[in-house]
Amino acid sequence: FWADPEARAASGDLHALVIGINAYAAQGGELQDLQGAVNDALDIASALVETDAASVRVLLDEDAHRDAIFAAWHAMKADARPGDTLLVTFAGHGAQEPERIPGLERDGLDEVMVLGGFRSSAPHNYQRIIDHEWRELVAAASDYQVVLVMDACHSGSLNRSLARGR
Repeated sequence: FWADPEARAASGDLHALVIGINAYAAQGGELQDLQGAVNDALDIASALVETDAASVRVLLDEDAHRDAIFAAWHAMKADARPGDTLLVTFAGHGAQEPERIPGLERDGLDEVMVLGGFRSSAPHNYQRIIDHEWRELVAAASDYQVVLVMDACHSGSLNRSLARGR
Protein backbone atom coordinates (compact mmCIF):
# COMPACT_ATOMS: atom_id res chain seq x y z
CA PHE A 1 0.00 0.00 0.00
CA TRP A 2 2.66 2.56 0.95
CA ALA A 3 5.08 1.19 -1.62
CA ASP A 4 2.97 2.89 -4.32
CA PRO A 5 3.89 6.62 -4.26
CA GLU A 6 0.43 7.71 -5.48
CA ALA A 7 -1.36 5.64 -2.82
CA ARG A 8 1.00 6.99 -0.19
CA ALA A 9 0.37 10.60 -1.22
CA ALA A 10 -3.38 10.03 -1.07
CA SER A 11 -3.24 8.39 2.36
CA GLY A 12 -0.93 10.90 4.04
CA ASP A 13 1.99 10.02 6.25
CA LEU A 14 2.22 7.01 8.50
CA HIS A 15 2.97 7.48 12.20
CA ALA A 16 3.39 4.44 14.41
CA LEU A 17 3.50 3.50 18.08
CA VAL A 18 4.88 -0.01 18.48
CA ILE A 19 4.57 -1.72 21.87
CA GLY A 20 6.09 -5.06 22.88
CA ILE A 21 6.19 -6.56 26.35
CA ASN A 22 7.95 -9.78 27.31
CA ALA A 23 8.86 -8.87 30.90
CA TYR A 24 5.91 -9.45 33.20
CA ALA A 25 7.23 -11.57 36.08
CA ALA A 26 10.59 -9.85 35.62
CA GLN A 27 8.89 -6.53 36.50
CA GLY A 28 7.28 -8.03 39.58
CA GLY A 29 4.01 -8.73 37.79
CA GLU A 30 1.71 -11.69 38.32
CA LEU A 31 1.84 -13.05 34.76
CA GLN A 32 4.44 -15.22 33.09
CA ASP A 33 7.06 -13.58 30.93
CA LEU A 34 6.53 -13.91 27.17
CA GLN A 35 9.17 -14.91 24.65
CA GLY A 36 8.30 -13.25 21.33
CA ALA A 37 6.45 -9.99 21.93
CA VAL A 38 9.55 -7.78 21.92
CA ASN A 39 10.95 -9.50 18.83
CA ASP A 40 7.62 -9.00 17.06
CA ALA A 41 7.60 -5.32 17.99
CA LEU A 42 11.18 -4.84 16.77
CA ASP A 43 10.36 -6.58 13.47
CA ILE A 44 7.31 -4.38 12.97
CA ALA A 45 9.27 -1.22 13.80
CA SER A 46 12.03 -2.22 11.40
CA ALA A 47 9.54 -2.83 8.60
CA LEU A 48 7.91 0.54 9.25
CA VAL A 49 11.27 2.34 9.13
CA GLU A 50 12.05 0.57 5.84
CA THR A 51 8.76 1.85 4.36
CA ASP A 52 9.74 5.41 5.33
CA ALA A 53 7.10 5.92 7.99
CA ALA A 54 7.10 9.55 9.09
CA SER A 55 7.62 8.52 12.72
CA VAL A 56 8.02 5.26 14.61
CA ARG A 57 7.92 5.25 18.39
CA VAL A 58 8.87 1.98 20.11
CA LEU A 59 8.10 1.12 23.73
CA LEU A 60 9.43 -2.17 25.07
CA ASP A 61 9.11 -3.97 28.41
CA GLU A 62 9.47 -1.58 31.39
CA ASP A 63 9.38 1.47 29.08
CA ALA A 64 5.91 0.38 27.93
CA HIS A 65 4.07 1.57 31.02
CA ARG A 66 0.66 3.24 30.96
CA ASP A 67 1.80 6.86 31.21
CA ALA A 68 4.46 6.37 28.52
CA ILE A 69 1.97 4.76 26.13
CA PHE A 70 -0.57 7.57 26.48
CA ALA A 71 2.18 10.21 26.19
CA ALA A 72 3.52 8.53 23.03
CA TRP A 73 0.00 8.36 21.55
CA HIS A 74 -0.57 12.08 22.14
CA ALA A 75 2.88 12.99 20.80
CA MET A 76 2.28 10.88 17.69
CA LYS A 77 -1.09 12.54 17.15
CA ALA A 78 0.45 16.00 17.63
CA ASP A 79 3.09 15.24 14.98
CA ALA A 80 0.51 14.05 12.46
CA ARG A 81 -1.70 16.04 10.13
CA PRO A 82 -5.37 15.35 9.38
CA GLY A 83 -5.56 12.51 6.88
CA ASP A 84 -2.39 10.83 8.13
CA THR A 85 -2.49 7.27 9.40
CA LEU A 86 -1.87 6.53 13.08
CA LEU A 87 -0.84 2.92 13.69
CA VAL A 88 -0.64 1.33 17.13
CA THR A 89 0.61 -2.21 17.55
CA PHE A 90 0.61 -4.08 20.85
CA ALA A 91 2.19 -7.46 21.55
CA GLY A 92 1.78 -8.68 25.11
CA HIS A 93 -0.68 -10.16 27.56
CA GLY A 94 -4.39 -9.45 27.38
CA ALA A 95 -7.04 -10.32 29.95
CA GLN A 96 -10.64 -9.84 30.97
CA GLU A 97 -12.04 -8.32 34.13
CA PRO A 98 -15.52 -7.43 35.40
CA GLU A 99 -16.88 -4.49 33.44
CA ARG A 100 -16.39 -1.05 34.91
CA ILE A 101 -19.61 0.32 33.41
CA PRO A 102 -22.40 -2.17 34.25
CA GLY A 103 -24.48 -3.20 31.25
CA LEU A 104 -22.05 -1.96 28.61
CA GLU A 105 -20.56 -5.35 27.74
CA ARG A 106 -22.75 -8.25 26.61
CA ASP A 107 -20.67 -10.72 28.59
CA GLY A 108 -20.16 -8.41 31.59
CA LEU A 109 -16.39 -8.30 31.01
CA ASP A 110 -13.99 -5.60 29.89
CA GLU A 111 -10.98 -6.62 27.84
CA VAL A 112 -7.65 -5.17 28.90
CA MET A 113 -4.13 -4.94 27.55
CA VAL A 114 -1.94 -5.87 30.49
CA LEU A 115 1.32 -3.98 30.92
CA GLY A 116 4.49 -5.40 32.45
CA GLY A 117 4.24 -4.01 35.96
CA PHE A 118 0.59 -4.98 36.42
CA ARG A 119 -0.52 -6.56 39.67
CA SER A 120 -4.11 -7.05 40.76
CA SER A 121 -3.71 -4.75 43.78
CA ALA A 122 -3.26 -0.97 43.86
CA PRO A 123 -1.25 0.95 42.84
CA HIS A 124 0.03 -1.50 40.22
CA ASN A 125 -3.44 -2.35 38.89
CA TYR A 126 -3.07 0.97 37.07
CA GLN A 127 -0.71 -0.78 34.63
CA ARG A 128 -3.37 -1.88 32.16
CA ILE A 129 -5.36 -0.26 29.36
CA ILE A 130 -9.05 -1.07 29.09
CA ASP A 131 -10.77 -1.56 25.73
CA HIS A 132 -12.97 1.49 26.30
CA GLU A 133 -9.86 3.64 26.70
CA TRP A 134 -8.55 2.51 23.31
CA ARG A 135 -11.93 3.30 21.76
CA GLU A 136 -11.93 6.78 23.32
CA LEU A 137 -8.47 7.48 21.87
CA VAL A 138 -9.59 6.37 18.42
CA ALA A 139 -12.86 8.33 18.61
CA ALA A 140 -10.90 11.48 19.51
CA ALA A 141 -8.70 11.01 16.42
CA SER A 142 -11.44 11.28 13.80
CA ASP A 143 -9.28 13.49 11.56
CA TYR A 144 -6.87 10.57 11.05
CA GLN A 145 -6.96 7.04 9.76
CA VAL A 146 -6.36 4.89 12.85
CA VAL A 147 -5.24 1.28 12.77
CA LEU A 148 -4.92 -0.82 15.95
CA VAL A 149 -3.17 -4.18 15.74
CA MET A 150 -3.40 -6.08 19.02
CA ASP A 151 -1.61 -9.38 19.47
CA ALA A 152 -2.97 -10.37 22.87
CA CYS A 153 -5.56 -12.69 24.38
CA HIS A 154 -9.06 -11.17 24.54
CA SER A 155 -8.27 -8.32 22.13
CA GLY A 156 -11.07 -9.24 19.73
CA SER A 157 -13.58 -6.76 21.12
CA LEU A 158 -11.50 -3.86 19.87
CA ASN A 159 -12.97 -4.40 16.41
CA ARG A 160 -16.32 -2.78 17.13
CA SER A 161 -17.37 -0.04 14.77
CA LEU A 162 -16.83 3.48 16.04
CA ALA A 163 -18.89 4.96 13.25
CA ARG A 164 -22.03 3.52 14.77
CA GLY A 165 -21.15 4.71 18.28
CA ARG A 166 -20.85 1.26 19.76
